[in-house]
Amino acid sequence: MKRVVLLVVLLTIGIIAAFSIYKSSKVPNQPPLETPIVSGGEDTGVPVNIDVVIVDANKVKITGRARGSWFFEASFPVRVLDANGQELGRGAAQAQAEWMTTELVPFVANINFKSPATETGTLLMAKDNPSGLPENDQQFQFPIRFK
Repeated sequence: MKRVVLLVVLLTIGIIAAFSIYKSSKVPNQPPLETPIVSGGEDTGVPVNIDVVIVDANKVKITGRARGSWFFEASFPVRVLDANGQELGRGAAQAQAEWMTTELVPFVANINFKSPATETGTLLMAKDNPSGLPENDQQFQFPIRFK
């Protein structure tokens, strides 16, 4: 029994280490900002990652799907930042279906934001983490271009 527990603990540590290395790695020879990149898909469980979003107004509507574990009380935080890291606006992505699941859940977020001082910025979506524990933090950042 002790061997099984030890094996499970070591396997868990290995998976966490591999995920941390994968998450921190950078893609070499990244294409220019104008070229969208799509990876993953419905069947893989990997979120679709778009390398550029062009925002035409001071309001953006975001729709997508996230694992139920990203939500707390049916929402998770979304922020718009300029290229200097200054927050221009924030809001919440709201689950559009049952969120207490490990499956993908559709969401909608409407974010109003201030006029940017830069031409580019970042759309930041974070896993809701009411515990405040760093090991529960996770986020995705998408480069955006303001028109």
